[in-house]
Amino acid sequence: MDKRTHTYVVRKLGATLIGISLMASMSPALHVGAKELQTKGSFLRAVVETLQLKKSPALAFGLAKPAVMTAEETTSGLRKLPTRTTTTSTARTTTSYMSSLTSEEQARVRMLTQVRKGVVSVVSTDPKNNLDEYLSRLSSVRQDYESLPKGPQLAFSISQGSGFFLTSDGLLATSKHVVANTKNLYRVVTGDNKVYEVEKILRDPLLDLAFIQIKNPNKDVFTPPALVEKNIPPLIGQTVYSIGNTLGKYPNTVSQGIISEVSRTVTAYGEADTVVDLFDMIQTDAAISQGNSGGPLIDSKGRIVGLNTAFDQDGENIGFSIPSMYIQSALESYRKRGSIIKPLIGVQYIMLDGYMTKTYKIPVANGAYVLQDDGNTAGVLRGSPAEKAGIVPGDIITMVNDVALNQNMTLMNAVTKLRGEDKVTLTIYRAGKELKVEIPVEEAS
Repeated sequence: MDKRTHTYVVRKLGATLIGISLMASMSPALHVGAKELQTKGSFLRAVVETLQLKKSPALAFGLAKPAVMTAEETTSGLRKLPTRTTTTSTARTTTSYMSSLTSEEQARVRMLTQVRKGVVSVVSTDPKNNLDEYLSRLSSVRQDYESLPKGPQLAFSISQGSGFFLTSDGLLATSKHVVANTKNLYRVVTGDNKVYEVEKILRDPLLDLAFIQIKNPNKDVFTPPALVEKNIPPLIGQTVYSIGNTLGKYPNTVSQGIISEVSRTVTAYGEADTVVDLFDMIQTDAAISQGNSGGPLIDSKGRIVGLNTAFDQDGENIGFSIPSMYIQSALESYRKRGSIIKPLIGVQYIMLDGYMTKTYKIPVANGAYVLQDDGNTAGVLRGSPAEKAGIVPGDIITMVNDVALNQNMTLMNAVTKLRGEDKVTLTIYRAGKELKVEIPVEEAS
């Protein structure tokens, strides 16, 4: 079956590269590659290539998975899915078997059974194709595969990703690249195969995050998983589970792993040379595959730790998720203002670390180094608050409102907590001197 992939190419740097100022345009495909670490004269001159893109048919960073398939291929890909029926004897057998499991296993089974109720598949199609017929065929697979027509088949341009409910009335979260095409038609399919049309989509101006409000004329009540508390950071080594529509064929697939690292930054590029920076990401070895984008990463209590968005296909079990604190911030904005509003300063930067400062003899231990302009990347966005305040490429921002920046408190971390129209004081290291700059914070929407 010939399938195209919603997959980002992500360049992973040893330091953090974030474009606060840019409204990232999420393409259907991203991979891992290498990016030049921009410098200021002899002050910082290096090329960091920690992950080199391999030229292979496989795409290095998988996000959502669109597939171009015939109706026959679509149904054959799903033909092994069982029809879920429960009989009295089966229920008794299940209950009996559950009692034979350890208390830890029983708790995990109950938790995952509950959480999976709130996880969905997000299906999109080019409006020139017939989505209703596709969904009808998908549903009929569970009834009688052999009854499907076997002659010439229609070609369906189908893209499938994942999502999860945030509210009981049908607001859900997914990856922005899953719903990037504003001309496509989108439907949401729940775990019990109910299909819902989409009322509206809100796309985060900076993150690979989007909200979908479904049409819910029957006032169905959904079961949203809980979000982990905003002030609880993810911990390296804690157990997590990834749930999603794996490969666009296996809805609600669960995989287990741990959090491998936090505050990762990867730079992603995709079709038509689209580039987007993914920052403060949770790295996990729980399997995140094509089609899992937009699905939840949950902890052992069933709380949302992050939103799955990318994986590195050059390695094994290297996936990335957006921390739940950013989902909560976007949700707060939506509830207050009806849209996702983000504070904007207008710089792109890398976070310095101990290795860089020691190797390149940088006199500042931590901070956000504002990138040099190279023709493709603008360290300071024209007309932005940063430019108006006199920030220039090569500046190192060390503090935001007296809060010191480091690998755990990045510039984006600090800025995300601000509100539009606020003024913020930045401490800047420039040419051996420390400066204080007051800068107004604008809004990106």
